[in-house]
Formats: sequence, C-alpha cells, structure tokens
Amino acid sequence: MREDRSVLDFLGADYTLVNERLAKHYRLDGIQGSEFRKVSLAGTPRRGVITQAAVLAVTSNPTRTSPVKRGRWLLGNILGTPRPEPPPGVIS
Repeated sequence: MREDRSVLDFLGADYTLVNERLAKHYRLDGIQGSEFRKVSLAGTPRRGVITQAAVLAVTSNPTRTSPVKRGRWLLGNILGTPRPEPPPGVIS
C-alpha cells in the first residue's frame, strides 16, 4: 500500500516479510533476529496474503480448511464486496 502497488501483488506476491520466529513457522531457513525482512517464497507453495497462516486460520474450520469461508472472507475483507444472496432454495 505504501508503494501504491497493484492489488495483484498483494494477492499473489512471491515474497513475504518475516522475522526469525515467523520464518520458523513457515519453514524458511537462514532468518535470524526479531527484525522483519523481505524474503523470497520461491520453491514454496505460498504466494501472497491468501496463503499466510493468519488468513488460513481465520478462514477455516477447527479441523479442516474451507474454501467457501476463504472466498467469503476475501470478498468482504479484501475486495470490499459483500457476498451475494444465495439462489432460491439454498440454505446459507
């Protein structure tokens, strides 16, 4: 946001900002200290904000992931678009 970059970078960036503790969580080697720094995600399955642990945790159920919850969270919190009403006969 500070650099006025594309929202696509936010959603699919091939880097993240980590300190030593967070790097251990993501299993990224070679990071030491409490300072946050930009680190490449090359060679990992992660890209952008959608694959960050906090987003995955808040958009999942206690024992499994939920693509539907994640989509609803993205619509409301990232894209600022409320979810549409379900079609007739569908329980939401």
